[in-house]
Amino acid sequence: MTNPYKAPESDIETEISDPDPRLGWKMFFLFILAIDLLGFYDTYESILDGTVKTVDLVGLFVYPLMVLALFGYAFKKAFFHPLVWKLFFPICLILDTWEIFQIFQDDPEFSRNGIILMLFIATLTPLLLLQYLALYRYGFTHRAPWDK
Repeated sequence: MTNPYKAPESDIETEISDPDPRLGWKMFFLFILAIDLLGFYDTYESILDGTVKTVDLVGLFVYPLMVLALFGYAFKKAFFHPLVWKLFFPICLILDTWEIFQIFQDDPEFSRNGIILMLFIATLTPLLLLQYLALYRYGFTHRAPWDK
């Protein structure tokens, strides 16, 4: 006698693939790339106007490398030696700190308006933290691209 409570067995196999674990980082890379391209255009316009600042010119050299590191982390591609990224990490921190202080120095009313200041901090902080997390992992802990 067969057990009527036994679940039927099937020969059908499901081909469910796991989602790409780096999909979020790839989308974040595209978002940062778009923001940086807008920033490069703004810097280009200020060069033409003659109102360019030193921090913007330094950013023209630093931010493309930061985007390259984010691309390498998101797509598992190796660029340069990991030591380059370890040395590059504090340079990025210094430049972003310098740029944020430049914003507050150029427009003192900006820091006095509480709502705008809170929106600025609420949007910029997660972006910077994610960007530095990817840059840190790419340079200090992420070995997959260089192990090939």
